[in-house]
Amino acid sequence: TIWSDPLRFRQILLNVVGNAVKFTNQGHVGVHVGVAHLSGAEAANGSKVKLVIRVTDTGSGIEVDKHTKIFEPFSQESAATARRYGGTGLGLTLSRQLARLLGGDIDLIESEPGKGSTFAITVAAGAGAKELGGKKAESIGVIQPDPRDKAALQGLSLLVVDDGDDNRYLMDLILKSRGAAVDLARDGDEAVSMAMAKIYDVIFMDIQMPKLDGRAATEQLRQRGYKGPIVALTAHATSEERVRCMKSGMNEYCTKPISPDEVIRVVLRWARR
Repeated sequence: TIWSDPLRFRQILLNVVGNAVKFTNQGHVGVHVGVAHLSGAEAANGSKVKLVIRVTDTGSGIEVDKHTKIFEPFSQESAATARRYGGTGLGLTLSRQLARLLGGDIDLIESEPGKGSTFAITVAAGAGAKELGGKKAESIGVIQPDPRDKAALQGLSLLVVDDGDDNRYLMDLILKSRGAAVDLARDGDEAVSMAMAKIYDVIFMDIQMPKLDGRAATEQLRQRGYKGPIVALTAHATSEERVRCMKSGMNEYCTKPISPDEVIRVVLRWARR
């Protein structure tokens, strides 16, 4: 069993894996999980085990002179990268800070332009794992891929609506890895047009979007007679927000950072009702 802060750990994974997916147009993204047993000074903080996650991709890669700069605030490899992929340039900076608070770090192990990159994430994973925000560290379980789930969503048609590139890419990766056919929309207007032209088994709808937000888009769809399940995606996990989502016509509620297992469970719960 791994002990750590599950919210921060999940956010680190989402940022690093999301980057790998975003910058990989062809080939693959791999996530390899292991443990390192510490001794001596390394185990002085009380945790004798570290969780080690290596994220590899066959994406665009990073120039050698940019290897250290990518961890600086508001830094991206180039202006062309910022224009093409968007983002603030804070993802790796914040992820490294979170990893260090959890007794670990994030490092770029290797990267070559045109061939891809490998990042290593480490976090303290034993009884000495740090507590953040006054909350006790929790068990996040042993990470074991289950091959039986690979076709769990086979034959389902899903729509993901989110103005954040990273969130769309990550949802697309999660859902397609389980066999679903996935369409993507950037805002509420686009979502309404797509949903009125095609019935989806489930729509995942971000709440805060430019032009037409998620609740307004859902209200329009319900007014036009769309009866398929619509699931809210929001970072605001409050009872008031849940009530507002339900009043707009949504059926379910998923909080960010996204939990892959929860996303799959939600689809299976609502698809083809």
